[in-house]
Amino acid sequence: MANTFFNYFSSLTDPRINRKKLYTLDSILFITLCAVLSGCNHWDEIEEYGINKQEWLSKFVDLPNGIPSHDTFNRVFSLLNPLELQRCFIEWIQSIISKSTQNIINIDGKRLCNSGTKGNKTFVHLVNAWSNDNQMILG
Repeated sequence: MANTFFNYFSSLTDPRINRKKLYTLDSILFITLCAVLSGCNHWDEIEEYGINKQEWLSKFVDLPNGIPSHDTFNRVFSLLNPLELQRCFIEWIQSIISKSTQNIINIDGKRLCNSGTKGNKTFVHLVNAWSNDNQMILG
């Protein structure tokens, strides 16, 4: 997964000044992707994920300076060209999907326990979509 990922994002322009780079763009992107796929939603959570998974992450990316801070993740992503990042991401996802011979999506939904009880709470529904061929949750 990692080599394919890095190939598709190698054309992404790194807008940072070379002498100030402590972390490679590849490592920042890879840690962020893994963290987001694991349910992280904020820069603080992404940093915490990186710290907790540093040993595993170091199998795929060089981390001589450890895990970037949440401020570093935020700053780097704010500098990236969003259209360029989107193009790289879409090309990477399309390459994964194109490897599938079938596109079977399993959908599972349920209402969370105790939601909507006694008319004073709203119903909370959880829906998951699983791609068998790609072995990934889509939503």
